[in-house]
Amino acid sequence: MNSLLARTYDQTVQRLRGWDYLSALQELEKLQWASPDEVRAYRLQKLLSLMEHCYEHVPFYRDHFKKLGITSSDIEKEEDLRALPILDKQILRNDYQRFFATDIKRPFDIWASSGSTGEPFSFRLSRTSISFNTFAALARGKRWWSFEIGDPEGMIWSGVRDVSGTISGKLSAMKRRISWR
Repeated sequence: MNSLLARTYDQTVQRLRGWDYLSALQELEKLQWASPDEVRAYRLQKLLSLMEHCYEHVPFYRDHFKKLGITSSDIEKEEDLRALPILDKQILRNDYQRFFATDIKRPFDIWASSGSTGEPFSFRLSRTSISFNTFAALARGKRWWSFEIGDPEGMIWSGVRDVSGTISGKLSAMKRRISWR
């Protein structure tokens, strides 16, 4: 397939899915040239914003902040995160609904772990997160190797099977297999 045609197809499919990775890619590429101090400041700003959001809108964290007698403004640097509980899959499995933000109505997709530790875990990812952490990061990495999305390449990938056992999971896996071809 022609690289330009493949790239156009990829970008169209990503936009239709709600995964606008091109704007995320621009932000990542700009940040990669920032100084270490600028990166630390960026990370801290994102962290503080996330902590404020969790305190205000995520029941699990709101309750833990209250139990600890702290507010989001008490988190001023990365080291302050040590006051929060360490999470594992069991905590997430037992109380997953309490990790959903009460104020966010933006679209999300259901993804799943591979189950390599014994049991697959289905989880929600915002489309913004998918855009940044999956597709923009992949596109940036390819550019480091002088590839663009749509250039011919070979890939070994196992993420096209359904691990949920539901009809919607099977349909989602089938759509993924078709779109990745």
